[in-house]
Amino acid sequence: MNNYQYLNKLQTTAGLHILERERWIPDGNIGNHDSLISYVFSKKFLKKSYDGEWKYTNDFVLSQKDNIMSIFRISNYKDFKIEIMDMLMMNAVVDCWKQYKQVYKFDNDFINYLIETDNAKIPIRFFHDLPYKTFYLDISDCNTFPDFFGCMVNVSFDETFNAIPNITMLRYAKQDSCEEELIFSGYFSYEDFIKYGMIELKEGTDLNSSNISLDDIYINFNKHRVNPNIERSINVITEMEGATSFHETNIQEFVMFIMQSILYLGSYKPDIRPRHKSTNTSRCRSHVNSERVDSINSIESIQQFDVGVRYGNTIRAYTKSNKKNRHSDNKSMSHRKPTCSHIRRAHWHTYHVG
Repeated sequence: MNNYQYLNKLQTTAGLHILERERWIPDGNIGNHDSLISYVFSKKFLKKSYDGEWKYTNDFVLSQKDNIMSIFRISNYKDFKIEIMDMLMMNAVVDCWKQYKQVYKFDNDFINYLIETDNAKIPIRFFHDLPYKTFYLDISDCNTFPDFFGCMVNVSFDETFNAIPNITMLRYAKQDSCEEELIFSGYFSYEDFIKYGMIELKEGTDLNSSNISLDDIYINFNKHRVNPNIERSINVITEMEGATSFHETNIQEFVMFIMQSILYLGSYKPDIRPRHKSTNTSRCRSHVNSERVDSINSIESIQQFDVGVRYGNTIRAYTKSNKKNRHSDNKSMSHRKPTCSHIRRAHWHTYHVG
């Protein structure tokens, strides 16, 4: 399956309709994706005391706990909770993406440049200022992450504490021998960011203050301190028949790429270029003729963009110029300073000088 076919498959995934059909979700409630994601991230997820919007789903799943654990061969409640979380989140996030179908393809050299750093300090405002809170990163021909077609990213905010985000990452694996689709889920809840010391505040700022500004809060991500919710997906595939060829040695770099992509996409005037003309999918679906559904669900309805091409060209020019000057210096044994363009790093920024 190539990436063209995979993107087409992705947008025709049933999403929450599957769970509605199986009576996990009451009729007419599948459109509330954001509130479902907020419920799954909340402390009351799968608690008997929960009495919110998703009470029907909460109570239904708890009533079917033994049956579900038997079907999925789950032996403990913790794994049961994770399984339900994955099931709800995967379908909800895909449905969120279908609303606008945003696909970003980062330049490969730009990706390698972004993940070189060990730390990413991201202002919280960048998460709030993202043009779309759900997007798909196309890495189908990225040599750095060769085992994956792409990653679906969703940024959401808790209903009661909406300053710090929750982040969901769904990585879609390339595989030939497994009939089932391999999707690796990873999560950073707002509580995880606090628990693992990843929140940085301006001096004198109180996180619990009602007057706190988004400009006073940062997420300081270190790729060598990965959240256990991300790490738990590393070994899952080794238990699946025919999937032992996957090696997750670069999970830290992958999460760093996600964080840097959020930082870049939420920045002022990022280098984003439409790949080709696409049908606008932001229209209300209730006004769409049934005869036109097939055309709207075609590959042309996906909004595809190239990201960081200008920076990638700068990096390639710099590398080429450096090689040329090194070759010239070695040949002439000259000790003069090479006159080539150079790159100065500042977070994701790349400056072309000279």
